[in-house]
Amino acid sequence: MAAEQDNLDKCRYLFFRSVTLVAVYATPLYVGFLWLAEPLVRGVYGAKWLEAAAPLFILALAWPFWLMDNLSGAVLAAHNWLDREVSVQLSTLVVTALAVLIGLSHGIEGVAYAIVAASVYSALYIHWLAIQCLQARWNGYLRALAPAAILNALLIAVLFTLDHTLPESARSHDLAYLAIMATGGGFAYALGFLYLPLAALRSERQRWKTRFRLVRSPA
Repeated sequence: MAAEQDNLDKCRYLFFRSVTLVAVYATPLYVGFLWLAEPLVRGVYGAKWLEAAAPLFILALAWPFWLMDNLSGAVLAAHNWLDREVSVQLSTLVVTALAVLIGLSHGIEGVAYAIVAASVYSALYIHWLAIQCLQARWNGYLRALAPAAILNALLIAVLFTLDHTLPESARSHDLAYLAIMATGGGFAYALGFLYLPLAALRSERQRWKTRFRLVRSPA
């Protein structure tokens, strides 16, 4: 993007394409945290650490805003707008401190919500700067997220179905439950990625199909 900084059309394409691909590849991990935080913590660390599952669940809610923040920051860096990013970071520091002070009265979960709230503020502020820099539209980010939203809606439906059809013997063993849910959800997500007709993922889908020899390599 730095090499193409004078070509705003190319920069907009690179930015929103990056949002699409990072969202598609990383969002299922956060959906997994949201769904499996409790059995994951209990199965790996034991029941005495179970209270850590709630903050993990809450922090996972900030993922779309972390994505927006990180990639928007890359836009500012590529276009030498770092002086503007400094103002975002300083104001975010103040907002985070105030939010955490308020959240402390509600325990560790309150602090987790405070971090999420500060992430929302930071992401919206820095994204506003990024779209000004790129002369882009606000709805571009939502459109870029659409493929990930569709695929993860499928993932949630599969996880819900598995959760309600597994026998109690499997549900009562956290690690077995995690393995079944991760395998089933991952397989469904991969199939959706490879075979749902999502135009924004056509080239990426073809690349993986070629790699796994699901289609013939181009001559």
